[in-house]
Amino acid sequence: MDNKLTMLLEPVLSGGTRTTLIVCCRAEDQHAEETVQSLRFGEMCSYVQQDRSSGVVPDANNAVSQALKAIEAELRDVEAEIRQKERWEWRAQTRTHVVNEMDAEVQ
Repeated sequence: MDNKLTMLLEPVLSGGTRTTLIVCCRAEDQHAEETVQSLRFGEMCSYVQQDRSSGVVPDANNAVSQALKAIEAELRDVEAEIRQKERWEWRAQTRTHVVNEMDAEVQ
């Protein structure tokens, strides 16, 4: 597979990622040769397998887990700082309402 498309896709096809390849074809006779070549390329790509022993491929789940833990730790630190800087004031008020009989209208 020594063509330009293969060279362009080499980092994707050889990396530690999952790759989806979509092959678009046309039914017209004038595009027959290009369609056949595209389908052959798609078929060859379906046989590509990653060799995980050749290099160190980071575990995506582990990386995501570590990133979430770091974000949660930072969030806890920020919340603690906010609590430290907060200033709550409580004021208790007792109201006594006096009802004067003279103010009440008698019907």
